[in-house]
Amino acid sequence: MTEIRKQLIKILSSIELTKTQRNRAIDLYTNVCKTIEEKSGLEISFYAQGSFATKTAIRPYKNGRDQAYDVDVICEVNVPKESIRPEILKEYFRNALKESRYSDIFEEWDKCFTIEFKEQDGVDFSIDIIPSVPEDYKTVQLLTGMTENPHLVRSSVAIPNTLDENNRWITNNPRGYVTWLENEIQQFHSRYLLEKRDNILTASIEELPEIELKNNLLNIIKILK
Repeated sequence: MTEIRKQLIKILSSIELTKTQRNRAIDLYTNVCKTIEEKSGLEISFYAQGSFATKTAIRPYKNGRDQAYDVDVICEVNVPKESIRPEILKEYFRNALKESRYSDIFEEWDKCFTIEFKEQDGVDFSIDIIPSVPEDYKTVQLLTGMTENPHLVRSSVAIPNTLDENNRWITNNPRGYVTWLENEIQQFHSRYLLEKRDNILTASIEELPEIELKNNLLNIIKILK
């Protein structure tokens, strides 16, 4: 193992989640979301978005110390967008949290509710619960005509933004983003293997297993972050 590779492994071990820590984060947000579903009476599908969903999460460092891992969770309510106002959807979540064991530890923001979980296994977690509903047909059709990847648009959601008196919906597509990234990684694999086969000078070099190549790409993203 080269010295550079050793250094990179050392950096990764200091910034990425262990399997135990990752499982704890999943347990934490699963319990919160199930509690909201029970208290509100809503039918909710919940899933992580962003770096936690793509397995590129790193521990933030600010003001000379490590910060809590941020985990963003989409709570997609099975209600048509046209049948509910943004502020009413937020109200369902607010009331559910007030009636739960999280009543004293949650904070409300314009687009989400944050719950801070204190250190366990060496890690603090900050869980952002983001209410949403499926995006409406008209918006999906509009987005379909604007993108090079129309098949990804169908998973779009609408998120309430209650920053001011002009409560409104904003569009997001976390599932589409994860699918896009996975496709990009797969295309990288394909190009890499094709170049290896076509390059006589490197034909004798042992190819990286696909899973290792994928992990290397994700590790590069973590280090760059």
